[in-house]
Amino acid sequence: MSNKFLIMVQSGQNEMAKALHALLYGQELHEGGYEVQIMFDGAGTTWVKEFENPANH
Repeated sequence: MSNKFLIMVQSGQNEMAKALHALLYGQELHEGGYEVQIMFDGAGTTWVKEFENPANH
């Protein structure tokens, strides 16, 4: 089994729970010693600005 994971976030603005779950799962995998890459694609690219905004932390 590989120790690398790619998580694709394609959820749109009305699917915040899905986008957040992807980040949390990525964090769990990383803490478990796995190499993780999270990619925002399609509608999911709108989350990059939201997650970078300090007001949303």
